[in-house]
Amino acid sequence: MKTKVKKWFDKVGAFLSQESLRRVACVDDDSVALLMLQQLVSEDSALVVVPQLNIAEKVFSGLCEWVGVLGLGYEVVLLPEVSVGSSYTPGGESERSGILYDAMEERPGRIFVASVSAFLASAPPPSDMN
Repeated sequence: MKTKVKKWFDKVGAFLSQESLRRVACVDDDSVALLMLQQLVSEDSALVVVPQLNIAEKVFSGLCEWVGVLGLGYEVVLLPEVSVGSSYTPGGESERSGILYDAMEERPGRIFVASVSAFLASAPPPSDMN
């Protein structure tokens, strides 16, 4: 496995294995953004993964609104999906690759929001993103 790809997997693995990682379930869609913000306020950066794209978009929109209203200075980023069901949609691949490449840079103050599909979709190796 190439070094940069392994580094990416190590970072995601370390993030997911944190004992302080908070998991939230069975929450009304309309309250997810504020609940997530409450959980994330003390974190440098965060990854929010939700079941479906429509929920991810709603959480993204809500987080953007709350971050702006409260003046928190977080950068909220929505990771686009590259497939709908079994259909591949290449339109989001460029944006998704750019976001993943940017995410490799350790920079605090970012909240990444993704659906499970967007989070688990394969991506080109970082070396191919230059």
